[in-house]
Amino acid sequence: IDRLVAVGAGKASALDDQAWLRLGGTIAASLRKATEVAVVFDVPGTEAGGRQAANVAAGILLRSYSFDKYKTKKDKDEPKKPVKVTIHCADPTAAKKAFADE
Repeated sequence: IDRLVAVGAGKASALDDQAWLRLGGTIAASLRKATEVAVVFDVPGTEAGGRQAANVAAGILLRSYSFDKYKTKKDKDEPKKPVKVTIHCADPTAAKKAFADE
């Protein structure tokens, strides 16, 4: 393991869909130079199911988007490398379905 990042989720009772989406954004912001990421949920008082994992994945995608069409190009700009993100949750099948439905 090169790096371990712990991200706080707040109170379990306050975790709605929007909170899971924001959590994904927070995760993405902390992993800028990573090439491979595994996300594991450990939130006491709640079980991260398919819908929650899909919201985290959407938050990661939204936060990692970079609008650079009109930015000045530098000679040494390196193309961004894709990041492999694996999200571990209680029900991966439901997560895939929920993510596809979003």
